[in-house]
Amino acid sequence: MSYCVGWLCSLAWLGYLAGCGGIIGNLIHDCVLSYHPSSVAANNQWFPTIFAITALPIGGIFNSRLTYHFPALEGIMVVIHLASWVAFMVVLWVTSPIGDANDFLLTFNNGAGWVSPGGATLIGVLMACSGLLG
Repeated sequence: MSYCVGWLCSLAWLGYLAGCGGIIGNLIHDCVLSYHPSSVAANNQWFPTIFAITALPIGGIFNSRLTYHFPALEGIMVVIHLASWVAFMVVLWVTSPIGDANDFLLTFNNGAGWVSPGGATLIGVLMACSGLLG
């Protein structure tokens, strides 16, 4: 039993790495295309694969050789995330229309036409909580 679980965990980890590499490659490719739409990368669909193959060893080297710098990097990332959150909230606060607090807090919109507001709320909160699964 433990032998099967070990193999399953190893294969799941490898699949996770391949998926992360694919996402990283596609994000880099999309950033290149958004800034340079007429570049060579626009007509070649294999560029995300090249970016993924490049990003995974860099991540591996970083995780194995530069572990001493993780606490400093985590501190920098906390500051960047908090500053980005504050900037985002300030932009939303300044540019959003001002509405009635009663409408905002007490009005329930069941746009999908569910029979029960409780069921609609449970279905709606599913997507918001899925990011908390870890």
